[in-house]
Amino acid sequence: MKRAFGGWAATSAPNKDRDRFELLSTEATEAGVPWQDLTQDGYQAPGDMRAGGIQVHYDWKWRADEVQRRLDLADEAR
Repeated sequence: MKRAFGGWAATSAPNKDRDRFELLSTEATEAGVPWQDLTQDGYQAPGDMRAGGIQVHYDWKWRADEVQRRLDLADEAR
């Protein structure tokens, strides 16, 4: 059973989608493809959840997919 907010361990526990996002964002930086807007304060992805104005869940899969989409568009443009 999942805890409601995951606790502090949720930020340090292994997360394949967050790890994929990290790898893709590094690749995007090297390629000059913007991605930083996806992690700015106030940005909300479709699967993010907020409670009382506090972000309690980040949709890393959506963010990783979005960075991949941007990388693919940049590749097509070359």
